[in-house]
Amino acid sequence: MPVTKETASAFGLAGTAPTLAERYPKDRLVAMENRLSTDSTTVTYKTESAKIAVGKPFSIEVVAGMPAHGHGIAHTPSEKIRSRPIKIRWDGFPLAGRPADYPRRLRGRQTLEPNRKGQGRALGFPRSLRRLLWPLLAAGCSLISAAAASDTPVYFTDDEKALILSRGPWPVKIGPDPSNRVSGDVAAIAYGKLLFESADLSIDRGRSCLTCHEPALGHGDDKPRGIGRVRVDRNTMPLFNLRLNTWYGWDGKSDNLWAQSISPILDPRELGMTPEELQSRIAETPALANPYRNIFGAYVTAHDAETAMVNIAKALAAYQETLTSGRSAFDRFRDALAADDAAKIAAYPAAAQRGAKLFVGRARCDLCHFGTNFTNGEFHDISLPHFPEQGRVDKGRYGGILVLRRSRYNLLGPFNDDAGRTTAGFTRHVRLTLRNWGEFRVPSLRNVARTAPYMHDGSKATLEDVVRHYSEISEKRPHQDDDKLLRPLNLSDDEIADLVAFLMTL
Repeated sequence: MPVTKETASAFGLAGTAPTLAERYPKDRLVAMENRLSTDSTTVTYKTESAKIAVGKPFSIEVVAGMPAHGHGIAHTPSEKIRSRPIKIRWDGFPLAGRPADYPRRLRGRQTLEPNRKGQGRALGFPRSLRRLLWPLLAAGCSLISAAAASDTPVYFTDDEKALILSRGPWPVKIGPDPSNRVSGDVAAIAYGKLLFESADLSIDRGRSCLTCHEPALGHGDDKPRGIGRVRVDRNTMPLFNLRLNTWYGWDGKSDNLWAQSISPILDPRELGMTPEELQSRIAETPALANPYRNIFGAYVTAHDAETAMVNIAKALAAYQETLTSGRSAFDRFRDALAADDAAKIAAYPAAAQRGAKLFVGRARCDLCHFGTNFTNGEFHDISLPHFPEQGRVDKGRYGGILVLRRSRYNLLGPFNDDAGRTTAGFTRHVRLTLRNWGEFRVPSLRNVARTAPYMHDGSKATLEDVVRHYSEISEKRPHQDDDKLLRPLNLSDDEIADLVAFLMTL
């Protein structure tokens, strides 16, 4: 419940409310306590102001004496702020610091008014009357706050603003892939698009890359788990902004895009080809054979089958690199925030602004989804099942590293066009550990509203399901002992709705 003149005056704190609203424009009333004494009422506010400094929310208290009138007429308490270092306890964890550094404990005290005999006194509501009025006051305050919440401007701390600004500007510029000599080549891009849409790349000509990566569905397929010749074990990943990746696939088994493009060609569950069958298919299809010769300088049959397959994959990669997400409502808001353009900031929905504040704050989403592409590009265990079918396990990143190490198509292998192996550092130093078991890729959140269902197994149908998963996540995975990035968020329904509203704008 926001701190406003109305909410404060409802509890007889009219004199304190403007000061609180100025100092703490986004503090929220989370508890109301009547101590059943004759001279004080305590209202506790939850503050956002210490999250960056100490990592946990603390509270502000306003303690106001009741009026010097037996009927409890609204009064104007004075305010006293401690300027010396203070100590605050939260769940038994003591902190010391100045009010500028940590949330304050404010005490608004009544200036006693003389009674009819000229004596100062502080009398509150009679106990029975307070017990009767308290629920009515609380309910009225909630209604006032709810009605005004959507119009309340969202205040961002300097740290929150910096974190939001770090998500842009968008789009970012990135050069060609040095491991792929046709990356960025116009002819190769056009040829890659032709290959991407051609059913000639599948063993039975029954499907193409486009079958599972439909542009209208965010270059996904709207299915929990992809379906090629048969159903596979994982959700189809979208294809936006792939040039920004370090690893590819849910398990990171590829360290470059052309190697990842080889995977579905050879997988018997997907396109089901062999290098020899692919080479033969290209050679017998003039619409595919002629561009190959123009781009790679020879007929496809002049190369050995493996080299021909790698060349086909590099043309596919050149095309996929061009599939980028456009500017979003969030990008316009981010730029408005950078320019301090109040009108354009206000055009961004209030719910999305509250969600952005949660995203970089209490919800901790930015610990993994950071940078302009909203991902750290790495892998985490997020407490989802490891078994796509009974009796069959998905090893996740653990299995991906095993495949990566033995692949001839990784950046340390013979097909890398970059003689200096300048982009192979991560591959050279990747290490296999037990904790990689059951870890899956942290996906980009750009265009996330278009790419349902979610998670590596497609088990979450909506963004609300995803946010609720993190809100209630289990910490019981045995190999998560040294990784406490994920812990239950215990978000309210309103906070979940705000986070979803934010994600929808990406």
